[in-house]
Amino acid sequence: MRILIAESNSNIAHALQRLLQPVPEIAIVAIASEGGEALQLAARYQPSVAVLNVGLPSLNGRAVIPSLRERFPSLPIVALAIYPALREMTLAAGACRFALLDAPPSELIAAIQSAADGECQSVAGAGLEEG
Repeated sequence: MRILIAESNSNIAHALQRLLQPVPEIAIVAIASEGGEALQLAARYQPSVAVLNVGLPSLNGRAVIPSLRERFPSLPIVALAIYPALREMTLAAGACRFALLDAPPSELIAAIQSAADGECQSVAGAGLEEG
């Protein structure tokens, strides 16, 4: 599983990298710090999953999700946010999964693996435990 991380906070980006590196089936191919860079890196590295914070600067995550979906229709996107209220909006914009930034590591890894397997949440769904 080739992962693109899009996170503007370098501490969070490095924490995500440290969390995902030990997972044998995951390889982090690129880390973007803003939305436009995420689009460029997705084109360059062809990740199998994009993990992005919806609060990215410049071209934010809410704008990047539809752009990624348009350019890379088969790319599953895991949207990360601080606020649970952003869940419905990100899924409606085309994210496959939604996770809170402060979720337990096991939930984040499960969301990424589910997205890679094509198990997307619906806008009406309740939580990460749904397939």
